[in-house]
Amino acid sequence: MPTSAHKEEEIEDMYEQLDELLRSVKSEHNLYILGDFNAVVGDIKDGDVTGKWGLGNRNERGERLINFCKQYDLYITNTMFEMPKRRRYTWKMPGDIARFQIDYIIARTNSKKHIRSSHAYPGPNIDSDHNLVLAKCEIEWPKNHKNKTKKLININLERLKNLEYRKEYKETTDRILQEWPTPEGTLEGQWKTITKTIEKASSAVLGKTKRAPRKNWITQEILDLILLRNKYRDTPTEEGQNLYRKYKNRIQTLCVQQKEKWLDAQCSKIDFCMQRGFLERRYNLVKTLQGKKKTKSKVISNKEGKLLYDKEDVVGRWVEYIEELYEGTNLNGDILEEEEKVPDDSKGPNILWREFDSALEALADKKAPGKDNVPAELLKCCGPEAKNYLYNLISTIYDTGQVPEEFSTIKTITIPKKDILELSVADGSLLAGGGRSSSPSFGKLEREQPAALGVSREGPAW
Repeated sequence: MPTSAHKEEEIEDMYEQLDELLRSVKSEHNLYILGDFNAVVGDIKDGDVTGKWGLGNRNERGERLINFCKQYDLYITNTMFEMPKRRRYTWKMPGDIARFQIDYIIARTNSKKHIRSSHAYPGPNIDSDHNLVLAKCEIEWPKNHKNKTKKLININLERLKNLEYRKEYKETTDRILQEWPTPEGTLEGQWKTITKTIEKASSAVLGKTKRAPRKNWITQEILDLILLRNKYRDTPTEEGQNLYRKYKNRIQTLCVQQKEKWLDAQCSKIDFCMQRGFLERRYNLVKTLQGKKKTKSKVISNKEGKLLYDKEDVVGRWVEYIEELYEGTNLNGDILEEEEKVPDDSKGPNILWREFDSALEALADKKAPGKDNVPAELLKCCGPEAKNYLYNLISTIYDTGQVPEEFSTIKTITIPKKDILELSVADGSLLAGGGRSSSPSFGKLEREQPAALGVSREGPAW
């Protein structure tokens, strides 16, 4: 804050900037304001704003600071705790002719239970006429309420390469579909029927993929030593502490040795894959060694370059970006035109089975599933009854122009290349959607006749 030598207009200008800043902070967020306010609030208790352990007599600027705190329901923490005067003053005049408390730590009134202490520390030599002011807090972070989405089941798709597993999976999908109690009549119901059938069959036959151990080089010997070490962790005797250190050192030594052996073995496997041309296996091994790459930040900026922290603002910016990206495209309404709205002479022929089967087989493997979490491999390996059920569903969609909700929904995944995302229509790498947006996105069909699946019966294919 400006000193007493500055005009009142400058003081008000600073408070106006603080007002603008505080209006951007949500009420449920933690808020702490620290600084040299060049104001004396004194040692008189004033409601919940100040305590009686301030210092000196309140001046005009101290009164202005208190009014500001009352406006935003704040309180001055380093006036609330009983301390000797040598722990209250934060600034001394040149020549040490007088001492004042003008530096404060300000927090929300509802966060009093988090502040354990707050006062000045005159001891540290920081080459300044101000003292260090320190508050000890136990901050309660807001809970992150994640949106409830359909949990992705990690099916062991590698087993589909085995002919026995694939045959059993086909038979199981047909059997479950035939045993389904009451086939749903609506498109939504029919799509749920096929997805639940695939989910049950894949879980029963293929099973789930097993997670790799957290540390691949940990052996049973190390695990046994960890149990022994933990046994002596809290032993008060000197002998127990010596045994604890002994096992601890032994564990560290073994971990280093086993990790080196494991890394050497992995490097040998990578060399073998490179020599034999097993590129995919080599890629997976290298990816395992690198570990998961974590997103650094979810903060993005708007068109003006202003950073957006609020969840609603971030979502709104994504909506604005996608609308600009697909400018001119109708983002609302059905993907397909309804049949009665299409002239008879513009309607194409019905979908043939060979077209459906060709499009299904053309789906790429090892691609991220859509909202339904059904991988392409499971659709392609279904039994004949399940495929026929799916074929009838797609034919109905084509004929009626109506689609299940999941077909018209995409996932937007951010792929940040730096801490702050700057969205622009030209930057296509930030949007990974479309494609198999909701599951059977059946590619472009090769046919001399009009496309079998499309935006309309005379429009482009999916």
